[in-house]
Amino acid sequence: MQFLIGAGKSPIKCFKKDVGMMGYGMSGNTVDDLSKELSVRSFWMEDGQGGRFVYSCAEICFITPAVRREVMSKIRNEIISDFDESCLMLSAQHTHSGPGGYSEYALYNFTIPGFRRDVFTGIVDGIFNSIQAAYKSRAAGSLELIEHSIDAATGIAWNRSIEAYNSNPENEPISDRESHLAIDNRMRMLRINRQNGPCDQINWFGVHATCIGKSNHSISFDNKGFAAAHFENMNGGIGVFAQGLAGDVSPYYHGPEDVKKRKGINGENEHVYAETNGIKQADEAMKALSIEPSFELKGPIETELVYCDFSNIQVSEEFSHGLPNAKTGGACHGVS
Repeated sequence: MQFLIGAGKSPIKCFKKDVGMMGYGMSGNTVDDLSKELSVRSFWMEDGQGGRFVYSCAEICFITPAVRREVMSKIRNEIISDFDESCLMLSAQHTHSGPGGYSEYALYNFTIPGFRRDVFTGIVDGIFNSIQAAYKSRAAGSLELIEHSIDAATGIAWNRSIEAYNSNPENEPISDRESHLAIDNRMRMLRINRQNGPCDQINWFGVHATCIGKSNHSISFDNKGFAAAHFENMNGGIGVFAQGLAGDVSPYYHGPEDVKKRKGINGENEHVYAETNGIKQADEAMKALSIEPSFELKGPIETELVYCDFSNIQVSEEFSHGLPNAKTGGACHGVS
């Protein structure tokens, strides 16, 4: 089956001086200038039988419920009035060097400080404009899945919590000198072939977009953004560098003498390091793009959106110290 597929890219216009950045939760981590403009990349996919799926990846820290609600409203008002919300997936590549203030929850706004309507509107408009561009550019195309293993020696990612990694019973113990082996080294890619154009792609590889630290005052898309920009310069198509299993995965070496090895990577050097890390990811994506796909997706497109109450989840006995019928509880906030 051929799909109708459109791709779009739009800038996020949200540069506001002195706004707190989102990610590190540090009140001194504020915006002073713009190093790299943030963007959103989106794909609109249809199967010709009524099924559709819209995917966006924004160069911000994370998506908030408020952003999703507003984007949904704009899609229904300006593109398709009965658009089903299960067809929309909004994601972020997790840079910590973008502005905050786009959540309605106080916890995320303490260090910003407060809700910033101008930042919120800039993010919503950037996402919607990229989706609208994708909708308008639909053309016949195909979708293929690819899996590429990145050589651990490439030096892109390291596990920052070896003790936690080694506590997983299914893992072979790893020494602290081999933290680069304690990651998921797979880059999973959706190759998007559209008529009369270069290949687009979405890839998922887990590594934090935190090459640039908490002393920074310049808006930047960090390593994932550098990867996307470098890929697009090489390939011509749109490239999304989304997050994979990035929970304890750092773009910096962790292990013996890690503080010594990182010494000197500060200030502008952090931005240089982010670009170097991003170029490595882009090069791996180019390798993946040339691999024979595992299989071609045939459709139809079906979507489902599930809401889960995280305060009332059944916990199996293997994770509750043998306590039967254990459940999660309400949220709490601690200080130590």
